[in-house]
Amino acid sequence: PQASISEANNSVMSFLSDLLSIIEPLGYAVPLLGYHPSHTPDTAPIMPKTRYDIMYSYMPKVGNRGREMMKLTSSLQVSVDFNSEKDALNKLNLANRAAPYFIAMSANSSVTQCEFAGVASARARAWTDTDPARCGFPKFIFNSGQTFSDYVEWALDVPMYFVERQDRKIDMTKYTFRQFLAGAINEIKDTELPFATRDDWETHLSTLFPWARLRHYVEIRAFDMNSPDINFELMLLIDRLFNNESILANLHNFLGPPDQARTEALLNAAINFGLDGEDLREGSKKILSLAMHASPTEDFVALSSRINSWKFDENKKEVERSYREYVNARLLKAPRPGL
Repeated sequence: PQASISEANNSVMSFLSDLLSIIEPLGYAVPLLGYHPSHTPDTAPIMPKTRYDIMYSYMPKVGNRGREMMKLTSSLQVSVDFNSEKDALNKLNLANRAAPYFIAMSANSSVTQCEFAGVASARARAWTDTDPARCGFPKFIFNSGQTFSDYVEWALDVPMYFVERQDRKIDMTKYTFRQFLAGAINEIKDTELPFATRDDWETHLSTLFPWARLRHYVEIRAFDMNSPDINFELMLLIDRLFNNESILANLHNFLGPPDQARTEALLNAAINFGLDGEDLREGSKKILSLAMHASPTEDFVALSSRINSWKFDENKKEVERSYREYVNARLLKAPRPGL
């Protein structure tokens, strides 16, 4: 843990510098993108963990792009603390409803399988077709008077991935957690813990993937991976928005009353067109202006420039040019296509 965002950023930059010093002489690169530009789900390796084997087998049963999500996407995730149930649910609500703007201002995944993807964020597109039970917007987000119980009730009806017993992970994808709580499960009846435990619940919560999720903090998951300067300013943006009560209230006022249809329309526009999507550029400018009330303008030079100047058509040309340079400089020197 670091005492400030600047210190955290310095730690990340130090790690990245160390990493590059090792891999660049070998001809490798770290593409700071939201989606791997050349691999496919079939060619990309998978982390050798039983957890991922279970997930990978399950993905095609519930969506068309879950394997893409697992192997090819990369994001910036920012977590914020809360001090009460009301504070937690307010931040969770606003973070989810602001997700279209966060996707638009960070969209950085326009190349897939060596070609222009036709969307601004292939990463966010993958998440929309991964698993509707555990991804996207939990429906209670658009209700009034939300409580922890609403999140619990939603989580209980999401299918599980696994439980761990006797140092092995047991596939539980045929059960929701509510079903797990209700009675004996054949898969674990002969283990030392033939019933649900708190650890099982904590594990289950870690397998829910809305745009913002509740753990012991609120985890904001909508951003594409970006260059270090953009990543730093996105972290700073979240800090300024969510750790200042008056600014958070202004964000609430800007987003207005919960409107599921409107939010989902903005989400689709953000995925397809980025900041060129309907109302997304002006909305992103407004959100950035809220954060600037608590921070000097110079803290957001890169993000402000991006929001003001990014164009979808120009981005297509830029990403194609950048990808050609990336291939020529890195991938052709490497024994396999990228990291």
